[in-house]
Amino acid sequence: MRAAWCGWLATRCARCLAGWTSTAILTGLNHVLGPRPAADDQVSVDGKELLHSRGQQVVSAYTVQGGRWLGSESVAPGSNEIPAAQTLLRRAPIEGMLVTADALHTQTETARIITQEKGADYLLTVKGNQPQLARTLRQFHTASRRAFSPSASGVPGANPGA
Repeated sequence: MRAAWCGWLATRCARCLAGWTSTAILTGLNHVLGPRPAADDQVSVDGKELLHSRGQQVVSAYTVQGGRWLGSESVAPGSNEIPAAQTLLRRAPIEGMLVTADALHTQTETARIITQEKGADYLLTVKGNQPQLARTLRQFHTASRRAFSPSASGVPGANPGA
């Protein structure tokens, strides 16, 4: 009985922590914690299934160095993390930060939200689930390898002692 009650409570809490509620909590926490240190400029976005929640998933954003929670978004039933992460990124305070996420989030719209709407940067993984993108990046890397090498001769700013 206790496990069922905990699962129900966790599910209800996850559904309530959306929109203005989590923003209000975050604002209160930032007031108590003070401003984010400038060096704490990397954000991780990750989804998890809540324990005893009967499948309820939540996507959260937090700073990597300090572990500061930046918000959470519940994943809609029958959906996946992508729309929840995009909603979360739109309201999370990530301006000027570097955002990392799983390969699932390597989406054009997610990258646009991070860079154009929020003024942040991203480092997203490309895996075999997007073969054309992986092929394009491999070709780009091969073609431009020498142009970005700090030890290449004749490249402005290259290591003069090499």
